[in-house]
Amino acid sequence: MNNLDTHPTGDDAACPYAKVLVGLTKKQHEVFELLAENRTSKEIAWRLGVTEGAITQRIEAVRSQTGFPPRADLARAYARLRASEAFAVVKEPEVTPVAFRPACTCGGRGASGLSATALPLSGFDNGLRRFAAMIAIAVGLLVAALVALSVAQTLSDFL
Repeated sequence: MNNLDTHPTGDDAACPYAKVLVGLTKKQHEVFELLAENRTSKEIAWRLGVTEGAITQRIEAVRSQTGFPPRADLARAYARLRASEAFAVVKEPEVTPVAFRPACTCGGRGASGLSATALPLSGFDNGLRRFAAMIAIAVGLLVAALVALSVAQTLSDFL
């Protein structure tokens, strides 16, 4: 019999994991929202655009703070706590990617600490966006090479 079986209501006073679950980071909340929907680490990683290892780390960090209960117990406790009135996740405003960022002297990172490509190439479909960016760069390099070859050939014809 686990701790949750004795506390079926899931309110914050009864749930043994409430103190830890309420204090999760934004990233841990994202993971536990999907974990409460019975998603696998692989599904969560794909959805959030991160590695499966990152998901496992976020879950294990919470498990270590709660005495290493089974993952399913934490997911159920999170779902119950989320449904209770005492639980409210404060959502941070979403950042809208901007097309132009002024140059800075902070190692290629803007005031937010993100690189110029972090926002446009992040999210659950980041693999597709990165692939499209690689194709665009390859096509651009090919066009530049062809132009350079044609200029070189024109110059060699004049000489």
